[in-house]
Amino acid sequence: MTRGRLVPDAEEMEYGYKVELEEFSGPLDLLLYLIRQEEVDITNIPISRITDQYLEHLETLQALEMDGAGEYLLMAATLLRIKSRMLLPRHGEEEDDDPRRDLVQQLLDYQKFRAAAERFDELAKEREKLHEFVPEQPLDELRSRDEVFTLSFYDLLGALRDVMGSVAEREARHRIELETVTIEEKVDLLRERVQTGRRFRFRELFAEALTRQHVIVTFMAMLELMRLGEIRILQHGHYAEIWIESVERREAEIARAASA
Repeated sequence: MTRGRLVPDAEEMEYGYKVELEEFSGPLDLLLYLIRQEEVDITNIPISRITDQYLEHLETLQALEMDGAGEYLLMAATLLRIKSRMLLPRHGEEEDDDPRRDLVQQLLDYQKFRAAAERFDELAKEREKLHEFVPEQPLDELRSRDEVFTLSFYDLLGALRDVMGSVAEREARHRIELETVTIEEKVDLLRERVQTGRRFRFRELFAEALTRQHVIVTFMAMLELMRLGEIRILQHGHYAEIWIESVERREAEIARAASA
């Protein structure tokens, strides 16, 4: 799963933090994610639809003031250029010159590189397991029993975009008194909430958010607790509800199941 982490911003940005994604995150990862979501052949990208979806995700990324946003903007310009070229009539030799060709090759090369790197990572983990005690019922198996689908950062980003859309409608309907919200306060509030032991829905986090600023700060607080290993995110299949739960609570359940 691609994760985000929060780092202090030396330039004191508005929210006090900014999102810095770990390796294998960037414009090519976002494109591969969108292509998988559309369930289309990577060699025949529906460029118009993918470009529109990419721009929607980019708008949300910009709201988060994410590190490396320039790379996403450069890819957006590339997609728009390809989209405009595909709308133009082509004649003669131009008909054999697919504007998507260079991008497709870049995606294929990147996909191979990523697969190889992930395989090396798996081999390293397998070597580590050779020196570990393995119980009769592996904890990994217990942990994965109710996890049908692993979320990526871009899955969370899509869910965030939906929330921000509904909050924007509230902002348009009501005059809202702005209130200063800090990441630290939201982290503390979310930590108190998960310590109750109750699993709750992703959208419940934003039920009381009146502005997009509140939504963004809440989302970043959630990423911070994920980075600290205090919460985990679950989903029981594509497009199903996203759930948030305490890692401590889940580990206690696993321990009880293992000892039963």
